[in-house]
Amino acid sequence: QTGKRDQSNTQSIKAAVDGNQSVRNGQTIRLKLMQDAFINNKFVKNLATIFATVSFGDNRLMMNIRSININGEIISCNLTVYATDGQPGLPADLSSISSANDAINQEVQRGIGSSRVGQVISSLFRGSNRNTLKIKVLNNHQIILVQNS
Repeated sequence: QTGKRDQSNTQSIKAAVDGNQSVRNGQTIRLKLMQDAFINNKFVKNLATIFATVSFGDNRLMMNIRSININGEIISCNLTVYATDGQPGLPADLSSISSANDAINQEVQRGIGSSRVGQVISSLFRGSNRNTLKIKVLNNHQIILVQNS
């Protein structure tokens, strides 16, 4: 070896959440690399900022990265965010929030009955679903990016 970097893709990349963030389904979350890496055969430096799209899964906050912007160059990629437990996405107790929404909805129905006002208020609470739900993710939460083939 003559000091050349191995330019093959880095399969597992250490990364972290960049700042405290509250995200909704479909929004993006800011991440930072915690090591140098090759992504789609392009060199990306440690501490580079990248963004993932968030979705809510079975008690997991799923994150995927389809492209990154490095110094104005858009690099196509296919990265999945894994928690340090080795599972895709970050653990998130979405079931308790869903249960709370159901309980509120039942109380509104019971308390106001079937009047027109009750139906409107009830539909507002039903609107509190996974699309309006916000999950707070803390700064420097450690994650692993895995390059999918």
